[in-house]
Amino acid sequence: MNNSAPRARRSRLRIRLVGGVLALGSGLGGLAVMPHSSGATPSVSGLSSQLQSQRATEQRLAASVGGLSTLIAGLSNQVAVIERHRAAVESELSADQVTLAGVQARLAAERTLRVRLIARLGRAMRILDAQLVASYETDPPDVISVVLKSHGFADMLDQLTFLRDAKQRQQDVIAATRRAKAAAAAAATELASLESHDQAVTAVVAAQAQAVTGISDLLQSRESTLETARSVRVAELHATRAKTGDLQRELTKLQAELASQADQAYGSWAIPAAIVMCESGGQNLPPNSAGASGYYQFLPSTWTGEGGDTPAAYLAPKSEQDRLAAKLWDGGRGASNWDCAAIVGIG
Repeated sequence: MNNSAPRARRSRLRIRLVGGVLALGSGLGGLAVMPHSSGATPSVSGLSSQLQSQRATEQRLAASVGGLSTLIAGLSNQVAVIERHRAAVESELSADQVTLAGVQARLAAERTLRVRLIARLGRAMRILDAQLVASYETDPPDVISVVLKSHGFADMLDQLTFLRDAKQRQQDVIAATRRAKAAAAAAATELASLESHDQAVTAVVAAQAQAVTGISDLLQSRESTLETARSVRVAELHATRAKTGDLQRELTKLQAELASQADQAYGSWAIPAAIVMCESGGQNLPPNSAGASGYYQFLPSTWTGEGGDTPAAYLAPKSEQDRLAAKLWDGGRGASNWDCAAIVGIG
């Protein structure tokens, strides 16, 4: 036990490696054999450390997956908003294109009408030219000449009516042609302005549609990248969880094996036999210079403090020493009460 064995006695303790196992012997002839840990054999502390590291990694990956999921959800909402805006812009563009098509059809019809009106005006102009030439080459009829040349009153009235109607028709043709020409010109000007305006609006809407498409493509690309990153993190998380489970099973198995070995190592002792052999060699020793005695090398203060009813431990039967040693050992939590526990690698 701590401070129970003098340095003189400890100096006689022999530690040697025999056939791959650690052999501990005291100068009193006792010998304990404990398994020697191989570099390839994992330890409980090593597996526990690995398990803690794996669980930390698992938590980090889970947090990363959660963060990526949040980002993807946000991007999905943005993509949905952009898609709705793009649909509205495309609908507006389609309406403008329909309007533009109607304007272009009207413009084509007006151009055709204008061509016909111009042709009619040309014919009227030629008729007027012919009449002017005829009027220039012949004396224009007047009321006096008509009266003098007419054969009777009825003939005179007919010729006068004819002259009046001819002039009126000429004036009507000229006026109608001028009105048609002016109307065609006005319609052409108005439709050209409307076409120019509609083309400008269509260009703006098309630019907006293109911009919205670019934003949507960018967001979808980023969403795809995040989805890929999340898939990688999820795969890493699953692998980490699987490794964590393997480590947990390996640790549980090792702990069970160690517990079984510990049960076997105790033998007839209340604490691991290796500690007993290191402390007393399995002998009920009388007090040394420090006062430690018995199989478990109890100091007098420790012995009485744990309930011993004899002046020293070696004076009590082995069963009583076993009982108080088991109490002090406390399932391994009291291993530090024996210096040899650290020497043999227990506790």
